[in-house]
Amino acid sequence: MPVMNGLDATKIIRHEMKLQTPIVALTANVLQGDRENFIAQGMNDHLSKPIEIEKLEEILCKYARKVSSDTINVNLSKILNRIAEKIGIGESMALRLLGTFTRSLEETLPKLIEALNAKNIDDIYEYSHQLKGAAATLYVEEIYDIFQFVEQEALEKRVAEVSDQLEQVQAYIVQLDKEVQGYH
Repeated sequence: MPVMNGLDATKIIRHEMKLQTPIVALTANVLQGDRENFIAQGMNDHLSKPIEIEKLEEILCKYARKVSSDTINVNLSKILNRIAEKIGIGESMALRLLGTFTRSLEETLPKLIEALNAKNIDDIYEYSHQLKGAAATLYVEEIYDIFQFVEQEALEKRVAEVSDQLEQVQAYIVQLDKEVQGYH
């Protein structure tokens, strides 16, 4: 960087500004121990050059801003249209199924979070697979995508950083439930 290096910038961000903004080191020179040094200096992670798109996507997902239920946009009409188009059931039945779906999420998500805290890869995979399937059945693509990511992370035994995605699901559940309850 022209004015200061990343480590100096990190010190200012962490110690002077007192911010917890995610910081990811980006460098072409990766020596053994560099990643640990960057993290010890206050950075959250590291990417090496040349950038691999998969790694960049992983980092972006990992440190995406946490979402509250107020910022989640649930398009219930779009979901109902997808259900009607794909499954061929009426709005009333679709709303009942979505209500059952949100209750299922509310029931199973704490088990998934408990498995995550215990680092139980098998249970993380099982619960995320189960919830992904339920989301797919009702064409709730936003939730499906999140559980597909969590399931893949479990398969690759990289589940340390999926809590943000689960917080998004929790916020989505709140918003979806409000939309279903307030529909018509």
